[in-house]
Amino acid sequence: FCQLTDTCVKNGGDPFLVEIASREFMDNLVSILKQPALNHDVKTKILRLVQNWAISFEGKVNLSYVGEVYKTLQREGELLDSGI
Repeated sequence: FCQLTDTCVKNGGDPFLVEIASREFMDNLVSILKQPALNHDVKTKILRLVQNWAISFEGKVNLSYVGEVYKTLQREGELLDSGI
């Protein structure tokens, strides 16, 4: 899932990026991150992707929700818990 999504982000067009940056997609991703039984490696991979996307989407208003989610995860300590 993670690798496929990242490949699509890197190679997809604007409509795909807008979908990834949507509140629905990002909130679902965060709900996966919050699952207590989530494998640590999977959690780390998702957090790295969110971090990379947040950096890549900086300055793009229609993709800004990714950055908001990333900052929220930082405030909540999710990134520190995973070593990112």
